[in-house]
Amino acid sequence: MGQHFKPVFLAADSDTVIGHLGPGIFYKLAEHAARRDLWFVSDVAQILMTPTRIVWVGEYADPEPGTEPPANLHELSNSLPETPVPDVALGTYLINHDRRVYLQDESVTEDEAHPLAALTVEGGEGYLEDEHGLIGSWARQRISVADTAPTGYTEIQFRAWFV
Repeated sequence: MGQHFKPVFLAADSDTVIGHLGPGIFYKLAEHAARRDLWFVSDVAQILMTPTRIVWVGEYADPEPGTEPPANLHELSNSLPETPVPDVALGTYLINHDRRVYLQDESVTEDEAHPLAALTVEGGEGYLEDEHGLIGSWARQRISVADTAPTGYTEIQFRAWFV
């Protein structure tokens, strides 16, 4: 049995959960975050048209400090309704506003993980790997998707795959 994952959206100034999006019946990371299954990641990207703190959290992630009984973000999000997906055109640039970096979302092999899920994953150790050790390094940071590259930010390259 595999771990279930979903994207959770956080308040701008704290780790308070403000929303989430459930992947339907495809809860395992490889089922909804692979390049071949872009429909769900595209829905999440449409929510990120403005900078939003996001974490793609697993149900076995560590509990949040100070929660009684102990609960992680995956559990805490369950009491909220799903975040609506706006009907907007999808950009091709994935931007991290905290690190001032971006990457162009390019089509790659179908066995690769989408960078949005791979960079923001938490609690997913052992599911993904990349050559630069960036898996999960964008978790809980302000991320957006746009149709143009941001001025003054640095472009990075990133590819991740399922292990």
